[in-house]
Amino acid sequence: MANIEQGIKDKEQELEEIKKQIEEALNNNDELKQKNEELKEIKNQIDEALSQEPPADTSELEERKEELENQIAELEQEIAGELINKKEEIEKELEEANQNLEDKNNELEQNEKDKKLITQKVLDITIKTLEALIDTKVSLNGDEEINGNKTFANPILVKVDPTNDNHLTNKIYVDTTLNTKANLNGDNIFNGTNTFNQALTSPTNPTNDNHLTRKWYVDYGGGIKNLGTTGSINLDLRQAQHFILTANAGTSIGIANFGGVGKSGTITINNCQNVVAFNAPFKFRIAQSGFSGTETFAYFCIASNNVRLVRT
Repeated sequence: MANIEQGIKDKEQELEEIKKQIEEALNNNDELKQKNEELKEIKNQIDEALSQEPPADTSELEERKEELENQIAELEQEIAGELINKKEEIEKELEEANQNLEDKNNELEQNEKDKKLITQKVLDITIKTLEALIDTKVSLNGDEEINGNKTFANPILVKVDPTNDNHLTNKIYVDTTLNTKANLNGDNIFNGTNTFNQALTSPTNPTNDNHLTRKWYVDYGGGIKNLGTTGSINLDLRQAQHFILTANAGTSIGIANFGGVGKSGTITINNCQNVVAFNAPFKFRIAQSGFSGTETFAYFCIASNNVRLVRT
């Protein structure tokens, strides 16, 4: 292939050189130049005559044109006949060489196709052989029973949910199933009897009547809340059962939220001489005065507008 391509390049260079020699020989002949100029002029006259309306007769001009073309051809052959013959010979050789190159390329292309076909057939046979060998180990389709211990370095992927008790399952199935039993986040309703072998732990105090409560809340009746040193204040009785505070001068005590009917507890006040009033809905059965030092008052919630106070 490389020899053929190089031979074509050599012939093309030789042809270009012959063409230059022919062109140089013809351009240097005055008689030939004169006849070419005359032929050009005749062609222009023919074009002008044919462009008229109606077109003029050009038969004499056509005869002269043909006569000049024959004379030019004879003169060119006379001047550079040997070179022209050589040019035609090289052109024929080039045509044959190009045809030979095309035939070789077609042959190579067909050989490549045949190789690919053979390679594919060998590959197909190899794949079928491997599949047959693999199928004797673990079939990708159908049921298999594996005997002996098998260790998997990576997690086994299960695409479907189990339907039998002995089926493997996936994480999402387990998570979903557990959440339908007892959701760690959100509300749950248990139907039937549930037994807890360990104590239940609650980090918060109950707020509704049906809430389970913790030991600390029961022991302290809702807890003790120390409000620190304060001026006038409205107590939220939901926050604890017993309240302790130290009163600044001019302190008056009221209620922000009475906590519910039946709630009871105590309010202990240090520097009680600074207390100037207990505001509604606090009510003493008998008006009190002359507070001093540390005093404790018991309260009982009768209604949101009636919280009874007793000085102890």
